[in-house]
Amino acid sequence: MEEMKGAAVLLASKVKGKKWAEMALPVLVGISRRVKEMEAERGNEEDEADPAGIIRLSLAEIAGRYSKSIGEVKAKDEIIRERVMNEYRDTETITGDEGELVFPCRWGYKVVDLKKVEPQFLTVDGKLVNAEIKNGVRKMRGIEIDTIRGMQVRARKEE
Repeated sequence: MEEMKGAAVLLASKVKGKKWAEMALPVLVGISRRVKEMEAERGNEEDEADPAGIIRLSLAEIAGRYSKSIGEVKAKDEIIRERVMNEYRDTETITGDEGELVFPCRWGYKVVDLKKVEPQFLTVDGKLVNAEIKNGVRKMRGIEIDTIRGMQVRARKEE
């Protein structure tokens, strides 16, 4: 399985930072495509199972065969995604021939000292606080504002 070999090489690499994230892009896109293919193959086999015979046994065998493979690929995907998030701390999109890695950020908050919260935020109106954050406010007395990072893999359409 090419994706698993690519994942193993990538995880053994000593490269760090943005370069590692750039190297991870084709592997993550390959894994994403392979998972979709395996899920489609499993669905096709399940559709073709003998409806008059031992359908439950056939479906269980088919599901088991694919579930292990899909699980292994998804586990590698999770490890690589976590490492990308640790290696690459920026929010800039990484683009390659295979697709792109997008790092959307949103802001979240939690009240850390209610006594210091300004009166208009005393009820801690989430909509009001979020509106202020959207307007660029990053410090509020009594409220801690944090960046919540994420990552998305977007594969280019194959021709």
